[in-house]
Amino acid sequence: MTTLIVVLLLIAILIPVSVIIYLWLSYNKLVRHEQYVKTAWSNIDNQLDAKYRILTNVVQMFELGSDREKDFVESALLARKGLTSKSVKEKAVANENVNSLLPQMSMLMEAYPNSNVAHSLKDAMSSIKQAEEKITYARTGYNGGVENYNILIRSFPTNLIASKFGHTPKESFSITEEERKVYNHLSVNDVRSK
Repeated sequence: MTTLIVVLLLIAILIPVSVIIYLWLSYNKLVRHEQYVKTAWSNIDNQLDAKYRILTNVVQMFELGSDREKDFVESALLARKGLTSKSVKEKAVANENVNSLLPQMSMLMEAYPNSNVAHSLKDAMSSIKQAEEKITYARTGYNGGVENYNILIRSFPTNLIASKFGHTPKESFSITEEERKVYNHLSVNDVRSK
């Protein structure tokens, strides 16, 4: 009889302790994945901030220019504003808008081939392209982290813990449908010319 009581007592102690340990480990796993997503987003945000600063310098070069430069300045200011948005989707769109300014910057360089402006624009374009390469790399890590986190908070039984502690799905950083259509129709020559 005493053996049965000891076994029941052990079960009564081990089950709650096991549940508490499981909850503790699951919560920490959720926090770890959420922090990974935040860190990955911070890497993207740093590059978007770099693009913002580059555009600020380019805008300052052309603020007093002709109508063609003023059109470019307006486009650059709109694109730059979106880079400071809080929304992942708005930042993704703003990032694509900045990338769409590169052809205009090339045209301006051609209009002033021997000036300091052309040299500065060339440097700015190179910096924007480098930032975009870093964003592409960071976006891969961010989207992978978002996918893992979203799977974790939707999987049973972790979803019960996630919902109790306010863990909600994260949004991926992806290209727009318009950009996807352009990329789907690129030829090898288009890629080589970039």
